[in-house]
Amino acid sequence: MNGKLAVTAVCSLLAGLGLGYLLFSTEPAVVPSTPERAPRSAERAVVPVAATPVVVAPVAAVPAAPAPAPAPVEVVPAAVVVLQEKVQDLERQLSIERAIRKGTEGERIEPPPNLPPRFRDEQLLLTTFNQALKQAGFPGQVSNIDCTEHPCLVFGTGFGERGDLEKLKGQLGPYENDSFSTYGFGTGDGKKEHRFFGVAVMPELKGPPDEATVKRISYRVNQMHEASKPPPPAPKP
Repeated sequence: MNGKLAVTAVCSLLAGLGLGYLLFSTEPAVVPSTPERAPRSAERAVVPVAATPVVVAPVAAVPAAPAPAPAPVEVVPAAVVVLQEKVQDLERQLSIERAIRKGTEGERIEPPPNLPPRFRDEQLLLTTFNQALKQAGFPGQVSNIDCTEHPCLVFGTGFGERGDLEKLKGQLGPYENDSFSTYGFGTGDGKKEHRFFGVAVMPELKGPPDEATVKRISYRVNQMHEASKPPPPAPKP
């Protein structure tokens, strides 16, 4: 009995040792480790795209602006050309005449600003001079007053010899202290009452009138003198 137990124990021991050998003597299977990949940025698949040819539309050539048509040449009739030349010639002659007249007649003088009214008052001049001539004992009278420009001119007869103005000034009332330019023309018969005169009446001057004023006054007086002359006697048959 004890022998069987010993055999059983030995068998159990052997069985256990064999099982342990099987379990623990087998080499563990080596599983190759997969190397850990580093995280990559997302990769996009590159799909090759065929290059699309760029088609450039042909640009139509801009036509150059047409050259302006030449202006039509105006044909001037010969008669018109002749008239134009005559007009130009007349204008030249008129320009020359104006220059000559300016040299002999002077230029028109306009009244200065703030001129006292008495220097443009024809009625007052007429009355004052006629009264002064009478009071001073001159055998004459005023025949005309010209105030078309400055200064006014008093025309008449019976006055105008040298020294006559000094005799008259004391009788001229409102004009007594003003300035005068006096012109006298004899008629050839020696009679004082027929003597023609012209007097320019101006505001008081510090000296004689300027050259332009003298030229214009002289021209106006001469014009009136010529107009006042009696017509020449008719020729005897």
